[in-house]
Amino acid sequence: MVGKNSARWARIGRQIRAEREKVGIPLTDLAGATGISAAMLSAMERGKRGIKRSHVVKIDAALGTKKILETAWDGSAESDLLPPWFQQAAQRERAATEIRQYSLSVVPGLVQTEDYMRTLLRSGLPNAPAAKLEELVQARRARQRLLEGEAPPRLLLILDETVLRRPVGGRAIMRNQLDRLMEVADWPYVSVQVVPFATEHHPGLSNGFVLYRVDGGYLLWLETRRSGTGTQDAEAVDDYLRLFGDLQGAALPAAESLKLITEIRGEFE
Repeated sequence: MVGKNSARWARIGRQIRAEREKVGIPLTDLAGATGISAAMLSAMERGKRGIKRSHVVKIDAALGTKKILETAWDGSAESDLLPPWFQQAAQRERAATEIRQYSLSVVPGLVQTEDYMRTLLRSGLPNAPAAKLEELVQARRARQRLLEGEAPPRLLLILDETVLRRPVGGRAIMRNQLDRLMEVADWPYVSVQVVPFATEHHPGLSNGFVLYRVDGGYLLWLETRRSGTGTQDAEAVDDYLRLFGDLQGAALPAAESLKLITEIRGEFE
């Protein structure tokens, strides 16, 4: 693990040392404050051993660095583990002030539970080792933390009713996923709408998509099983903004959508 991620540990280790020296705390004092031995801290700073997220959380608290190291750890996990073709979308996701996403088939990654993630990842990567799948789960969890920060983006989700009814991973996993969706839908900066089965003229049967708003402009992101494409072409962006507006009109209002999610959740008891 250390060899595989040596560049990553070296980067984080250098930042730990820089923040510690900036504050002026000796290694032995930091060890006492965190419960991590001085020898282990020294090895971390030199990039000679793996660094867990729980480690940097403790170090941040001891140094008073306001989650600087935690943010660096999350960002490095994402950069190292996400597919190269998703890097552009991940960068825009972190910088976005607003995210508009329409999903036709699965719950979007930003609001998935870990068990739901594992089920999808195992289906997509049937031969991957369990350790690899766990790394991918943690990378996705790192992405989700942008919704838990001090200035989260506005998140507008539109889901086809199919997303809610497909029992991904079984009834218990799907029940928990719907619980999570109901929780997120109650956050003031999140809107969740559902396009019901009864819709006779559904404007979004072709594909899902994401629109990231950054610096006043939008990036349109379209994804397939093994690739993704981002564009800021004005004509394409305008077309999908119009489509998102049409989907908002076809979907149930947020309160009625939440009621439908709650009803469907009850069917998984």
